[in-house]
Amino acid sequence: LLLPLGFTWSEQANAAVEDEDEAEATLSGESLASAADDADLVFYDTNLRAEPNAFMEDLQDTALYQDLPAVQDGHAYPAGKSTVAGYTDAHYTLDLVEEALEDLREG
Repeated sequence: LLLPLGFTWSEQANAAVEDEDEAEATLSGESLASAADDADLVFYDTNLRAEPNAFMEDLQDTALYQDLPAVQDGHAYPAGKSTVAGYTDAHYTLDLVEEALEDLREG
C-alpha cells in the first residue's frame, strides 16, 4: 500500500528478508535493530481505532523498539492493520499516513 506512494523499505529491512520467499517475514524481536535501525519512519500495526495490536504493544515496551532512532526522533506512527482486507482498511491506513506526513512537515 505504501510503495506506490513513494515509501521504501529500509536497506536493513530489505536485507533481513532477501532470502525469504516473500517480502513479509516474521523476525524475532531481538533482530529489530538489525532490521530497522536505519529507518527514517516506523509505521506500526493497529486496529481500526489506531490502537496497537497486542504484538505491537509488547514490542513497544521493549528497549529494542524504544532505542530505534526513528522512535527516539518521534517518527513512529500508527498505521492500519498489517493485512489490508478491503477499501476500509486501505483508506484508514492512508488517512493515518497523511496525518504522519503532516506531523513531519510541521515538525
